[in-house]
Amino acid sequence: MSETSAPSVPVSSIAVGQVWTFRGAPGPVTRLVIGAIQDFHSRDAVSVAFTGVPNPADAQGGLIEIPHMPFEASALAADLLELEETGAAAPAGFSEARQSWIREAGGLLSMAPARALAHAVRIAISRARA
Repeated sequence: MSETSAPSVPVSSIAVGQVWTFRGAPGPVTRLVIGAIQDFHSRDAVSVAFTGVPNPADAQGGLIEIPHMPFEASALAADLLELEETGAAAPAGFSEARQSWIREAGGLLSMAPARALAHAVRIAISRARA
């Protein structure tokens, strides 16, 4: 169940190649890119990449990308704010990360994108330090 109420945008309007701003984004240039949409055990799965994510471990303000995170469409739609672009390509690493998720029979995120992203950034930083 999503942590937010009614969707900001209809699930049916989400499409591959869209670039969105989203509620709670960690930085002014952080964007969510729709890379793939598929059926996942009778639910709509939306695979996204995050770009322009502030790296809290970089004192100089560097940005990172999170190449793939799979969301339940309704959870994602609840926090989408402004459609900025259509026809965009997913960033490098998206296809490989998505294929890994498919091979490993991963699940779907049903939380707010900003919350899931914050968790992914913490994991990425801890792995980089290890």
